[in-house]
Amino acid sequence: MSTRHWWSNGRAAAAGAAAVAALLLAGCGSSHDDASGSGKGSAGHASHAGSPTPSGGLHVSAGSGSSGKSGSSGKTGSGGPSSGGQGSGAGSTAASGGGAVPASKRCRPGQVKATVRPLGAAAGTHHASIILTNTGASCQSSGYVGLQLVSATGGKISTSVTHDTAKRPSTVTLKAHASMYAAASWGAVAGSGESQTGNCEPPPHGLRVALPGVSGSVRAGWSYGPVCGHGAITVAALAAGSGPTAGG
Repeated sequence: MSTRHWWSNGRAAAAGAAAVAALLLAGCGSSHDDASGSGKGSAGHASHAGSPTPSGGLHVSAGSGSSGKSGSSGKTGSGGPSSGGQGSGAGSTAASGGGAVPASKRCRPGQVKATVRPLGAAAGTHHASIILTNTGASCQSSGYVGLQLVSATGGKISTSVTHDTAKRPSTVTLKAHASMYAAASWGAVAGSGESQTGNCEPPPHGLRVALPGVSGSVRAGWSYGPVCGHGAITVAALAAGSGPTAGG
């Protein structure tokens, strides 16, 4: 009797142990599924963070956005003339060149007088000479002038400059009272996004001219109407003399 009782108790204990083990295994499986689901959820969230926004762009950090903005450094071109800039592309108003001339010999804004000589218009394009006359000691210059159209109060008006590279820049030696000039041209017909009636752009009252390789600028008068094409001006490299005359 006692032996059968022990055996039955042993079977009951074994059955109980098996049941507990099964429960533990089920619990472990449940815990593993939760962790896996949690991991998938995290991965899904991370993927969502990198997905396109409704506007079509990716989320970027302020640093990346700021870095991207430097691409609008071209925007610097819409500012006033500055020295030593590359101004070879449209949108730049900076002077370019000057490297061929020693810094001590370069012509500076304080020693020249600037004037604009109109040469008439043809096929919707105005032509002029931007003349710089030396009022001081002999100096030299080489390259392209920087240009900025200004209002009556000196405020900046939209300006972009493209270089005419038909002739390569050469060094101009400007003796006292001698002149050098830059051939310039600009549109007289309203372009895309400009008013088709009245003035295509605000009429300038002056033109600030920067010399290659030096800082500062000198102002010339302007009474030639608006510069269409959002202030686009094409300018050639500086050359000796005062340039052609109207009808000449």
